[in-house]
Amino acid sequence: MESKARHWIVLIWLTLILAFGSAVRVWHIDEVRNVDEPNIINRAAEYANGKFHISWYNWPAQSLIRLDGTIFAVLQDVMSVTTPSWDASIKANFKTHETTFRTFAHLVTVFFALQSVLLVFGVGFIVRGPIVGLGSALFLSASYLHTVHSRFATPDVPTTAAFLAVLMLSILLLQARSITRREKIFVYGCAGLVSGFALATKYTGLLAIVPLATVHVVLFWRSVSWQLGRALRASRELFNWPLCIFALAMIASHTFFHPFFFVDLNIIIQDILFEAKGERLGVDWAGQGAFLKNVIYYTRGNLFWNGLGISIIAGVTLFFSFFRLHTRRWQSVALIGCFYLVTLFGLSSLGLHWSRWAVPFSPLIAVAAAVGCFEIFNMLRKCKVPHTAAVVIITIVVTAVTFPPVLLSYSVGRETARSVSTAQVMSDYIRAHIPPGSRIVSDTYYLKLSKAYRLSEPRILLYVETLQSYRDRGVQYVVVKPIRKAYAAQQPEKYAAIIAFFEELNTSATKVTTVTKKSKTILDHKRDDKLYHWLFLRDSSVKNFDATKGKTLELYKIQ
Repeated sequence: MESKARHWIVLIWLTLILAFGSAVRVWHIDEVRNVDEPNIINRAAEYANGKFHISWYNWPAQSLIRLDGTIFAVLQDVMSVTTPSWDASIKANFKTHETTFRTFAHLVTVFFALQSVLLVFGVGFIVRGPIVGLGSALFLSASYLHTVHSRFATPDVPTTAAFLAVLMLSILLLQARSITRREKIFVYGCAGLVSGFALATKYTGLLAIVPLATVHVVLFWRSVSWQLGRALRASRELFNWPLCIFALAMIASHTFFHPFFFVDLNIIIQDILFEAKGERLGVDWAGQGAFLKNVIYYTRGNLFWNGLGISIIAGVTLFFSFFRLHTRRWQSVALIGCFYLVTLFGLSSLGLHWSRWAVPFSPLIAVAAAVGCFEIFNMLRKCKVPHTAAVVIITIVVTAVTFPPVLLSYSVGRETARSVSTAQVMSDYIRAHIPPGSRIVSDTYYLKLSKAYRLSEPRILLYVETLQSYRDRGVQYVVVKPIRKAYAAQQPEKYAAIIAFFEELNTSATKVTTVTKKSKTILDHKRDDKLYHWLFLRDSSVKNFDATKGKTLELYKIQ
């Protein structure tokens, strides 16, 4: 009876954590934007409209495009029946009700985020029991990095959920005292299905195989009693039926979510090379010595993006686990540490870096921190601290390390909802001062103008053409981001055309207006170490929360 009551208590706490995680992720979800979202959302609308062969493979995000597209198709069917004003064409509805479609795409990512919370609970539960499972779920729910990217239609959170599923299955294998051949094949098959989804979602999803591959080798070494001679003689056993089932399941799953892989293989290879190369116009380019810079970038970022206190406890725990490899109790934690390091070095080997690529670290940090807190509690008990006092101490520690990232997520969410974007301010200016019927090209997706304006939004491709070519086509105004010129100056030999475009703007066009960011709020401090600086050291001018977010935009009249 006591065990049943304990199960109910765990279930209630897990439900509360899920409710909290849902609330911080869904709040104002219709208002959030991410610059990479149109790559998925626009193509998902094409898929819903009947175009099944989507030849875009930059991430490749094929699974997410198809999942979002299926949701869009269902939404179209439901709304066309229940809402008389809803157009029969999904293409027309996507233009008219873009916010609705985008919100549903965001909710798909939220679904994967909540799956991650459940999976990280499962990982913690297997490693140390229900208390560590609940702590892991709490820390991931509170993570600012995971929270903010759970709100975008991008592939990082779905890929992270797949990583967690494979990690959980791998730890189950590692800790199993006995397992039948059929059960082993089932686990390997499930891991293969999930890994195929991960690879069809993001190329770095290939890292999903790391935990299972590691455990596969460990189990082999166990079977030969950790003796090199026996291992060499039995090396063929490494390639057994479970591993074959894993490979076949991975191929089948990847083909299901990425059906035109072999048809478009040449395009895919070109897109992989484009994404992996060490050159890019933007802040995410690491430049010379990229590997070391990226290691520092992700290591330092993980300290602050997931909560400084949580990350410190996690780091100490993972470091300690490598010295306890001889005990089964710590081998699962060391596996998490190995996965962390392989992911760190794998991402750092790319020429680029970006904060959202670090999302897979968040659940690993959450589990390690929960284990660390549990071990702190055990140490207190070994030091003869009374049980009640130890519970109070560990509760204070958990509360103290969880509060900053929660406050950060809340503050950023509130300020995002209250502030306006530079694109919105520019849109308002154009509607007020530029005559209807004007033809405009723009380096942003987010200008909101009526059909009275002939708007094209090629973004970075705007700079491929010259001003004269735009004039010849009847374009009268261009909206540019001056930061593009600053990025191009880092690699002038590669981006000479962009530099020349801005020089031509300065000499043969008329600047109409500039809209720049005006912000001294938490939107400038999206790290919890800077949170307190904003809260306690801000000057009086900040109190009015007059914030404009986004990149600086300039409007030029070119004829």
